[in-house]
Amino acid sequence: MRTLFYHRIEMKYYPREIGKASQLIALLDNNCAFLRQFLPDKINLSLEDDPNYISDIYEYLKTKISNYFIENEDKINPKMNYYKLLLKKNNCDGLFDIEVREEDNYLYSEIASLYYKNKEDYFDFVFNITDKEKEKIFKFLTKKYQDSVYRLLLMSLIGYATAIEDNYIQVISEYFEDFLLLEKKLNFLQKVFIEKEVEKEVLSPLQLNYLFKEFLSEKDPTGVWLNYYIEGLNKKEITFSEDERDESYAHNHNMHIVLKHNLDDFRVLAHEFAHYISLKVGNPDILISEIPAIYYEEEALNFLEEKGYDSTEIFNMRCIRDRDFLDLLNKMNPINKDIVDGVTTNKERLNKNMELIIKDGMELITINSYLLAKVILNSLDISKSINKEMYYITNNLALLDIEDIEEILKHKFKTNKKVL
Repeated sequence: MRTLFYHRIEMKYYPREIGKASQLIALLDNNCAFLRQFLPDKINLSLEDDPNYISDIYEYLKTKISNYFIENEDKINPKMNYYKLLLKKNNCDGLFDIEVREEDNYLYSEIASLYYKNKEDYFDFVFNITDKEKEKIFKFLTKKYQDSVYRLLLMSLIGYATAIEDNYIQVISEYFEDFLLLEKKLNFLQKVFIEKEVEKEVLSPLQLNYLFKEFLSEKDPTGVWLNYYIEGLNKKEITFSEDERDESYAHNHNMHIVLKHNLDDFRVLAHEFAHYISLKVGNPDILISEIPAIYYEEEALNFLEEKGYDSTEIFNMRCIRDRDFLDLLNKMNPINKDIVDGVTTNKERLNKNMELIIKDGMELITINSYLLAKVILNSLDISKSINKEMYYITNNLALLDIEDIEEILKHKFKTNKKVL
């Protein structure tokens, strides 16, 4: 008698039963995670008087699997299994801290009985899983569970947002109409204002450094921000590179700028430096975190215009930036609408929102910080200087919330109310 160990199963058989052994190996190779749980650790394929004897592997497994579904009917959650398959299919295992430990064939095997009306068709699938059949099942599950799983995804997103900032949903609800108005405005501007061809002006690192020091001296006559900038450079907290694979960022006590050697470097530097200053006190609330950065990047463009740099190039930079905001609005407003008004019944929009949440996950929560900043700054009366107020907000951002910022800026809004 021969003995074979495979997937922690000890198989014993006479050479004439090699076909049965090969059958079992093929089954385990095809769907091990699901089928292994129904098989004992020791199997005898030849001796009928052995307590571990199994005469027909297929019939044995059919009986075990049928009993499994009867005994675990209340425990198997098809909607959750589809949710897990969705995450695995989109390579998003771990989204919202949900780790999918089951293999996809295991998940398909548990819920395929919903798809196959005939039990023998179901067993044929479990014993001979193919990608073609899996795709059919997935489409069936999408049709059956898409609405409820989208609600699950949306609630996960809301849960994450409120865990980070307890008034997150309240603020989004209050400003949602402003988000919609901003989207309409930027859509209009993108149609009216078209970028013009212009040769981009070269800005060397030396020019950038000199220009930014002058900018800081203008925005903070006390010299505190200029000293922070110089100290940051000396301590290597502020760094520059030309590697296009890098990204510009400000995090903790560090700031990094990826140089393109044009005027946009100045805008990016102003944006990230505002973060760099804000983070010195601590981490601000997510929703208000972009207000100083968006403000000072616009001030940077105004500064460049005052210095006589090409107005056409600066105009193009504003157009590109508005397009960036419009892209964020187009992405986030449909999801915000579902957060504020309830889940959409529009299948096309639901499917798009679902794909976005799976694709971007937590990043979606931070998008609203850009939108809120743009809305608030667009609501200000440009004839009234807010440099003093924004200087205070930037230095103390981690100590403030949205209500504080509204109070600080209340006399600067157009007609004293938030309108675009």
